[in-house]
Amino acid sequence: MWRSMLVAAALVCAPPAFAGSGKSALKTARVYQERWEVESEESHLTKAAESFAQAVADPGVASSAGTWLVGGEIASSIASAHWRAVKDGRVADLPPLEAGALAAADAYEKALSLQPKKTEIGAAHAGLRNAIGVLLQEATQLYDAQRYDAAITRYDRILAVHQALKEAGQESPLDEDGGVVSIRLAIGLTAWAGGESDRARAIFTELEAAGVDRPAVYEALYQSTLETDPDAARAWLQKGRERHPDEVGLLFAEINDLLKRGEHTVLLERIDDALAKEPANTQLYLVLGTVHQELADASRAKGDADGAATHLAEADAALKKGLEHDPGSVPLHIELGALHFNAAARVGAALLEVDDPVRYEAMRETLVSEMRAALPYFQEAEKRDPNDVTTLNALKDIYAHLEDFPMSKEFGGRLLEVLNGGSNTSYFAK
Repeated sequence: MWRSMLVAAALVCAPPAFAGSGKSALKTARVYQERWEVESEESHLTKAAESFAQAVADPGVASSAGTWLVGGEIASSIASAHWRAVKDGRVADLPPLEAGALAAADAYEKALSLQPKKTEIGAAHAGLRNAIGVLLQEATQLYDAQRYDAAITRYDRILAVHQALKEAGQESPLDEDGGVVSIRLAIGLTAWAGGESDRARAIFTELEAAGVDRPAVYEALYQSTLETDPDAARAWLQKGRERHPDEVGLLFAEINDLLKRGEHTVLLERIDDALAKEPANTQLYLVLGTVHQELADASRAKGDADGAATHLAEADAALKKGLEHDPGSVPLHIELGALHFNAAARVGAALLEVDDPVRYEAMRETLVSEMRAALPYFQEAEKRDPNDVTTLNALKDIYAHLEDFPMSKEFGGRLLEVLNGGSNTSYFAK
């Protein structure tokens, strides 16, 4: 059955066809389709689809190729209207999405099966070429809605329509270099997003074996293989980096991989490479700050206080450099605050073992100094995200160490509000 509003259960069932009623309904469908093209009023498409459903209930009308060309136009318009509504951020008052791109492809193929005239053949092929575009729109829309199986159905249909056009000796939008490969890659990525890792990996492996040398293929092979075979995954990543040394996506994949494995020396080199390509990428400064903090921890564990201090200074510089590019970055403010907060926490832990009152007081001053240094960063973070648990917890503890107990209580209450499912307006943005 032709999947569309024309036969969907969501429609009022078409009344029995009487002589001439099918032709009249088809004419009405055309009128509403034309009114949609002029006025962009969504109700016109609903009426066009309803009228068309009545038209094809007449066997004589349904046996005409021209009838299905009209159906293809209506269905394509429904698909485009859904896409427009999504882009506008609103819910469309339209027939269901199933009445769109898939139904358009069905309609044009139906027209070709009914001994069409030469002009109708051309119109049907043109309709199929257009259907590839609206199918791609729907696939994107469904992917964003995490309806991965439905998105793959559209991608599969794109390939089928392309194949039908080629068998008919027709041009296709996928004739451009890499068109078919891009759709197959999209199917693999969609399958991966939908949890079908085996299917995704098979598609990526097949593409690579066929000589498809695209960065996205290597990155996808790495991501889809990492959990089951880390060594093989990293081999794919390394191959991709060798083939495409300037590809930023693969570089970032390598940076994340090195970060997970703690290979700091190579990681710092890769971050430098990435910053040369994207100097304003604040995520890189966050990673760089994290790496230096981990190196500081390693130096401290070896008793190298000077080395730890050097790496903490590097972390501080990296994070502040990131703020130069994005002064409003909440993660950077939190990380800079945490740098000082953690330094205070280390002093606090050491205080538990100090008996000398003079030394204790000196260390206590250091702890307070670090807490004061952390405070403005967390205050800035709270202005921009007053419901971040890390920020609220830090502010509660900082004010307690600064002996500002009313403020500590204030942020303890705000933290509890968030933990109980509530939300806050910013205290410092007042």
